[in-house]
Amino acid sequence: MPTLRIKADKDRRSAQLVRYRYCKTAKRSVTTYVGTVSANADPDYLHEEVQLKAGEQLGCADYELIRAWLALHGTSQGPKRRLALREQLADELRAQERTQDRAQSLWTCATDALSALAQAIESVPSEVGESTGELKVQYKAVRIAFEAVQAAGQKQGFVKQRRLERQGETPRESSSASSTKTS
Repeated sequence: MPTLRIKADKDRRSAQLVRYRYCKTAKRSVTTYVGTVSANADPDYLHEEVQLKAGEQLGCADYELIRAWLALHGTSQGPKRRLALREQLADELRAQERTQDRAQSLWTCATDALSALAQAIESVPSEVGESTGELKVQYKAVRIAFEAVQAAGQKQGFVKQRRLERQGETPRESSSASSTKTS
C-alpha cells in the first residue's frame, strides 16, 4: 500500500489525506484522495475525526502519521474539547447523584420522622386536658398525609390495595357509616 501523504489547506483548518499510486497506463504516479482530517482533531479519537472516502481504509501506521502531523500542525483544540466533554459528563453525573441522594434522603427523613412521631405520641399522657384537641388536629393532618403516601404507593404497586378500597369504599366512609349505624 502506498504511503499516506497529508496536504494541509491554505487556511490550515483541515488537511487532505492522499496516496500517490503508480498508474501503469499513464506511466506516472496519480494522486488518489483518501479522506480529510480537521486541524483541530483530537489525536486520541482519530477514528471518529477522520472522514474517509467510501471504500478507503487506513492502517495503524497511517493513524500514527496523522497523530504526528497533528502534534506539529494541529490547533490543539482536541484536548480542550475532550476536557469540556469530561466536565459536562461529570456535571451530569453529579446532578444524577444529587437527585438519587435527594430521593433516598426523603425516604430516610420520612421514616425517621414517623418513628419519632410514634414515640412522641406514646409519651403523651392521656390526661392532657385541652391541649389534646390541638394534638388530635395535628394527628389527623399527619394521618391524611400518610394516607396520600399510601394511595401513591398503591398506585405505583408498592402496597396492595385494601379490601374496602377495591370495593369502591374508602376507609373513612366505612368508619363513618359504621359510626352512624351504631348511634
